Amino acid sequence: MTKARTKLTPTSVNTREQLLLAGERLFAARGLDNVSLRQINMAAGQRNSSASHYHFGSKDSLITAIYEYRMERINTRRNAMLAALPPSTGARPVATLIEALVYPMVEEVETTEGGGNWIRVLSQLASHPMMNVMAVNSVTSGRVARVHSGAMPYRGR
Repeated sequence: MTKARTKLTPTSVNTREQLLLAGERLFAARGLDNVSLRQINMAAGQRNSSASHYHFGSKDSLITAIYEYRMERINTRRNAMLAALPPSTGARPVATLIEALVYPMVEEVETTEGGGNWIRVLSQLASHPMMNVMAVNSVTSGRVARVHSGAMPYRGR
């Protein structure tokens, strides 16, 4: 896997997010295998034909970055919901924990730019014959919460 760039300036953060959202939109509409980094650059309005490669290194890394972008936001809301629960000495009701798991995902899909695209991409990740969603989750969890596992999440055609 090609390593993406690590030092981001305010301008490059904006470019990176534009590329993420454009990639997400195109993957949702055309499928993971039917979109190139060049098409994503064009959809994001990038004049530099290597912008996606520069920011992500590869299509695999871009797909992982899209997953990471959404799940970091979702997990932040999940953690806030769990932190807001009153202290408990016993087991919590299952419904409370399910709400903390599900509601932030629904909120992301319904209220954020590209949320509908996100759920379509997530569906493709789950059903793609060459995709291992657990590997993507492992890589993302490693970056967000634990030690990076180094798993390769996607091997497209």
